[in-house]
Amino acid sequence: VLFTGVLVGILSTVFGVGGGIVMVPVLTLILPYSHIEAVATSLATIFLVASLNTFHFQKAGLIVWKIVPWIVITSSLFSFLAARVAILLPEKILIIIFICVLLWVAIQTFLINSKSEIKTPSSPGKIVPLSIGALIGTISGMTGVGGGAIATPIMLISGLVKNLQATPTSN
Repeated sequence: VLFTGVLVGILSTVFGVGGGIVMVPVLTLILPYSHIEAVATSLATIFLVASLNTFHFQKAGLIVWKIVPWIVITSSLFSFLAARVAILLPEKILIIIFICVLLWVAIQTFLINSKSEIKTPSSPGKIVPLSIGALIGTISGMTGVGGGAIATPIMLISGLVKNLQATPTSN
């Protein structure tokens, strides 16, 4: 458990991923927890890690704050709703959803072009960040995978953030 915590902390800080991608499989495959218990534990523990990362990234000026409130509003709501649905689903369905999300993350990791050269929009509007938040929240509430694994690729694909800003803004 201690090793898992250290690994999640390191991966979250460096890549913005860790909670769902590392913790959920470890808790279900190595430790005696059900998939839904692993998802709930992942979501609960990543809060502290992301909070500490956010503090340090803010000091470095890397967070795109103008999109954060809009993503937070819908991701929180949709995560809450998706978690309520996840409790009702059979564990096999949750595992299939989890595997599909991990496959999507793997594919996106190889396909994303660096956005370090683009300028982020001065006023991205609200629709794109609200939509991104809804997608992030739904996936996170169902699978325990959220922040970096889902938000980072989506924010990069949408052009809302530069590569260097993706992980900090995700946290």
